Amino acid sequence: MSVFVLLSNLNLFTLVVFLIIALIMRYISLYSYVVPAAPAQIIAEGAVSFVGGLVGENTAAKHKILHVFVPYVFVVFSFILVSNFAGMVPYSFTVTSSLAVTFAIAAASFIGVNIVGARIHKLGFLAIFLPPGCPIFISPFIILIETVSYAARVLSLSIRLFANMMAGHTLLKILAGFAWQMFGSGGIWLLIGFAPVAIISAVSVLELAVAFLQTYVFTVLICLYIKDAAELH
Repeated sequence: MSVFVLLSNLNLFTLVVFLIIALIMRYISLYSYVVPAAPAQIIAEGAVSFVGGLVGENTAAKHKILHVFVPYVFVVFSFILVSNFAGMVPYSFTVTSSLAVTFAIAAASFIGVNIVGARIHKLGFLAIFLPPGCPIFISPFIILIETVSYAARVLSLSIRLFANMMAGHTLLKILAGFAWQMFGSGGIWLLIGFAPVAIISAVSVLELAVAFLQTYVFTVLICLYIKDAAELH
């Protein structure tokens, strides 16, 4: 009984998202062919190719070690996309509207990028905090600014995704509550209530686009941060 008491919406729907992804991958592994035939296999292989293309286009191609990020980036892409879309279902919960979740993903990505950057450049990786040609007398200030800016990437990644998902879904809930009150009032308010419904439909379509766009932006930024760590830019 205590397990169900401690199971919050965040924990529950995080498990649901992982379960959805696991079932899809399991189904594809059972019914996959050399020549894709099932729609699920075509979509999955397209998604893998899409993410692999993002990593290849937005990272330093000369460092083959960066290809180890393809599975990780694919998992992040799948988790965020499924979480965003699952949050559009009525009475569900958007996992990515939790700052704790987005911060955890951003922090894990940040740590992984630094590990790979340190493996490529060893101690030379610290040069990322001091641009070449910088005058020595202002070096301490530049190092401080670059360090703060570099560490702020975790916050920018996490807050961008969290804020967009939270704002869009909050707007939908407000409009839905407004429309429900109008329908409940009866009379002329019943007719006026269809206006919020039309707005909700339009905003829902927009939110689906935003859900994919935010997933794409998050993934591309991770790839760009990988490139920065590899090329010390």
